[in-house]
Parts: sequence; structure tokens; C-alpha cells
Amino acid sequence: MNLTRYLNRDDRVIQRQLAAAPAMTDPIAIANMLDRADSVRRITVPIESLGQPLGEVWLGYTQDNVRAEAIATAAMTVGAIAIGTLALAGLTIVLFNRWVSKPLKHIADMSEALAEGSMERCLYVTSNDEIGQLSRSFNSMADRLQATLTGLAEARDKALASNRAKSEFLANMSHELRTPLNAILGFSQIMARDTTLSETHQSTVATINRSGEHLLSLINDVLEMAKIEAGRIFASTSKFELAPYLESIVEMIDVRAKSKGLHLTVDYLSDIPKFVEADENKLRQVLINLLGNAVKFTNEGSVILYVEAKELDISAASASSNDPSDETDAASSGRRHAISFMVEDTGPGIAAEDMETIFEAFIQTDVGRSSTNGTGLGLPISRKYVQLMGGDLAVKSEVDRGTTFAFTIPVVEVESADTRREIQRRVVGIAPGQPQYRILVVDDNAENRNLLSKLLEMVGFDVRVGETGMDAVEMWKHWEPHLIWMDMRMPVMDGYEATSYIRELEEDDGDVDTNAQVTVILALTAFAFEEQRTKALNAGCNDYVRKPFRENEVFEKLADYLNIQYLYEGDDGIETNNDSAEAIADDEVKSVLRELPESWRSELFDAAELLDSEVASEVVARIASDRPALARTLQQWIDEFRFDLIAEAIAAASPAPAERS
Repeated sequence: MNLTRYLNRDDRVIQRQLAAAPAMTDPIAIANMLDRADSVRRITVPIESLGQPLGEVWLGYTQDNVRAEAIATAAMTVGAIAIGTLALAGLTIVLFNRWVSKPLKHIADMSEALAEGSMERCLYVTSNDEIGQLSRSFNSMADRLQATLTGLAEARDKALASNRAKSEFLANMSHELRTPLNAILGFSQIMARDTTLSETHQSTVATINRSGEHLLSLINDVLEMAKIEAGRIFASTSKFELAPYLESIVEMIDVRAKSKGLHLTVDYLSDIPKFVEADENKLRQVLINLLGNAVKFTNEGSVILYVEAKELDISAASASSNDPSDETDAASSGRRHAISFMVEDTGPGIAAEDMETIFEAFIQTDVGRSSTNGTGLGLPISRKYVQLMGGDLAVKSEVDRGTTFAFTIPVVEVESADTRREIQRRVVGIAPGQPQYRILVVDDNAENRNLLSKLLEMVGFDVRVGETGMDAVEMWKHWEPHLIWMDMRMPVMDGYEATSYIRELEEDDGDVDTNAQVTVILALTAFAFEEQRTKALNAGCNDYVRKPFRENEVFEKLADYLNIQYLYEGDDGIETNNDSAEAIADDEVKSVLRELPESWRSELFDAAELLDSEVASEVVARIASDRPALARTLQQWIDEFRFDLIAEAIAAASPAPAERS
């Protein structure tokens, strides 16, 4: 039997084997050959009949088909899985974008909107999952934030309104207090010029003036502290000669020091620059306060003002500021120095528990309260001034051994001092050979208007008055005054508007562009804040004087802007109560003072202790009726600002005032 007929000749394995041996025809040989092939497996099944073997059946099969089918099946499975995975991934992406990505992007956009200040937008919540919870929480946070910001905005608006109201209140209160006080002090100064007043009336006028000055100092302290708290205090530098400036301050305080038997000196620990640029007024107030306190609370021993200067390294200072222009500016403006001031006394000292509150406003130490004088504002104001000038005020103290206050401020060394004119003596007229100066006084307050006009007329000025800014403009047009004293707060047209209008008319007339004389306008107001001064200067005013003014301040401004020469009380050729008498020798003053009434000595001593030349001159005017020679000597001392000699003479003549002080 031909076995080849049972071969599956379509099988690829058999076809390859037969193709490899085309000459082979024996089925057994072919089967054996196939059996040896790696991909062919053979199963031998014996054939028996009645227990007798008849032969064998060979069954052969190949694995290629199985492998191919397995591969095909696997490929189909993998393909199906891949397609399913891709579909699942696509669905996941779609769902993730819808339920996660877009909501998160909305949250991010909302965050940016909140950061930019937009509070109107909100997130739409479409699910209750974590994203939905996050969106609800974000909306809640945005609502609370908006409510908080709204509350803060309202609080800010209220605070600003409160600050504005406080500022307006302080400004108005300053104006309302200073306006009548200006009349009180002003008319008391004018009355003090009247030598026909009785001794009782002269004493009353002096008391009014001293009380008004004390009230003014209290008002100034309170307003100054209010301006400091509101951040409305600014440094204002000027150029001055340092050593005489410091010595004049020490001389002022030395009157009180000598009356208590104290030794007051200034000790220069190093060379100091001759001329400096700094805030002269604030530095003076700080030193007067520190030296005054030292003398006030020291009963025996000494008070010493130490001064030391160290030149600053300009390159180091400019390098620390990271501004390359600083070195150029510093070099062009002069050498910079650090000036250190130290006030040392031998007083009772300050207790440790008081050291923490010594610089707080309205707080006084036990020693301060026992003095019954002061408001507790001197040291806080001094410290703020020092900080404003670029330093800080420090203190160290030992009980029963003394106290030391020290601070250091930067200054600039300059070549010369600013020129200034200070009038210490009483003006009684205008020197001959000068024009008839026309002065316009504009003020809606009748008392202040009459006060200033009367003061100016008394010394020989041609004066006219107006009540409103409109009056000022009209009188400027027709009368052409040399100078206008302009009140700033008036009805109809205030001083700012009137000044601006006059300046505009001057420009239209071409006065500003030619050598023609431009009218000097001096602002005169009871407002105490710096912004009013700035506003007045911006409106066109040449300068600014605060009420209540002192007569010497008025005459100084007139001299500065009109170059006026005055006649003074006590000058040769000027008749005064004591001109006909020769001055007595200094050593005779004490004996003659003993003959005066105790009230006169007491008033004169108080005036000398307060360095009040006007009050002292008023007392001397009364003395002139009985002791003209003594009055002339005392007036000379007043004119020379030698209050120390007056205080010493009175203390020696009658120790009662010194003991009382």
C-alpha cells in the first residue's frame, strides 16, 4: 500500500521536506525523514488483534500550524486589547478634561482674577466629587475674601475720613486758638509801649503777656505732637555757624543755671566745622529742651553739653546707599560730618521703671510730676525731631548720680551761613531818608486787622486795611502797596485765591518779565500745619508768618523784603524815658536794685529767667520813672541779651526770687 497518499502534501512543512529530497519516494523513508524534522512530532500507536501485534500506526503532526494559529490568536488578542486600551484612554482623557482639567483651569483663572482684584467671578459647581468640593470651598473663600476686602476698604475709608476730620479739627482748633491769642499777645505788646500806664496796669499787661506766651507754648506742644503722630513734620535745613549757635543756646539756659548755683558749660571733644547745613530750628528746640530739663531737675553740681564731630566717609556712605549719584551729590554739597551731642547732669537720675516710658507722650517720671511744670511732651517731641534729622535720642541714668542724653545727627559742612536779620530791640520808627512804604493789611478778623495796622502805623508806615481777598485785589490795583500782609482764610475770596489772582495780573502786566517791583505778599495765618505754608507759597506768597506773631517778627520780615532801616528804643537821638540819664556802673546795680519794690524785682527776675526781652523792657520802663540811670543800664543788658547779669544782680540784691525758683 502506498502510504504517501495519506500525507497532507498541502502542509508547508511536508512541502519543504519533499522539496529538499525530490528523489525520495519511499513512504517509510519519507516518514522517517519527516520524523527527524524539528517541527514534526510523531505519535506511534500499536495495532493488535487478539493480543497479537499486527503493526503500528504512525501519526505525525507539525507545530507550525499551532504556532501560527497561536500567533494569530495572540495578535488578534493584543490588537483587541490595544484598541480597547486606546478607546479607554481616549474616554479617560475626555472625562478627565471634562471633570478635572477644565474645573482646575477655571480655579486657576479664578485665582488670577482674584489676584488682579476682580471679585465678581465665581466657579460653577457641576458635581459633588472632590473637584466640586474644592470649587465650593474656593467660592466660599472668595466670598469671605471679598467681604474682608470690602470691610477693610470701609475701615480704610473711615480711617482716612477720621484722619481728615482730625486734621481739619486740629487745623481749625489751631486757627480758633491762635486767632484770639494773637489779639491778646499783640495788644499786650502795644500796651506795653505806653509809658503813661500806671505801675499796676503795667504789671497787669506783663502778666497777660506772660500768661499768653505760656498758653501758646502749651498749644504749640500739643499741636506739634499731633503733627508728629500724623506724619506731618518735615526737616527744613538752613546754613548757620555752629559754635556761636551752640554758645547762644547755652547762654540762654545759663541764666537759670546760675540762679540755682549750677555750673553750665559746653565742652568740644574735637574740632567742629565752622558752618553747617542742618535743621537749625529743630536742633535748637532739642538742645533747649534737654539742657532746660537738666537744669530744671538738677539742684547742685553741673550740667555739661559735650559736642564731637567726626567726618563721614562719603564713598562708604554712597556705597551703602547703592546710589552712584550720592557720592557726586555729597562731594558737590560739602563734606559730611556726624555731630554727636551729649547732655550730662548731676541730678537725681531716672528710676529704672521710668526708663521704659520716658519717651512716651504725656508721661512724666516721678521727678517730673513733682516739678508741677510741663506737659510730658518735651522728650517725645525731641526724640521725634532727632529721628527726623537722621539720628536717635538715647538715655542712660543712675539714680542719685545723674542722667545723660545723647544723640548723633549727620550734617553737611558749607562755606558760609545764610544771611538773616534778627531784631532784638524795640522798633520805634523808620530811619530817615527812606521812602514812605505803603503796607496793606487784609484780614477778616477786625481785632487782628486793627492790631497789625496799629502796630505798623505806630512806627510810621502808611497802612490801609481790607476784609476780604476781593478788597486786597482792588486795593492792589489802585493803591499799589509795597507789601501785603494777607490772611489766608477769609470769606468771599480767601487769601490763596487773592494771591494767585494778583500774581496772574502781574504776569499779564509784564511786571514779572521786567525790572519793575513786584508786590511782596506775606501770608499771615493762624493755621499751624506745614501744608498750609506750602499751599501759601505755591499760591505766590513770598513768605509765611503764623499767628500769634511777635512785633519783632513782623518788623524783621518787613526789613528782609523791603530793606527797611529802623530806629530803635535807646538809640542816640531817640527820646525814651531814660535817655537823659547816664548808665550806672555794674557794681552799683545791686545796691540800687535793693531800693526797688519787691514786685518789680520779682517781675524782672522772672523775665530774665525766661529770656523774655519784651517783658523785661516793660519792667525797665517802669523803673525808669524812679531810677533812670539804673533803667538805662538794665536796658543795655537787655539789648545785649545779658539776662545772666540781670538775674545775678537781682539774686544778690534780694535772694527771695532765687529761692523761689
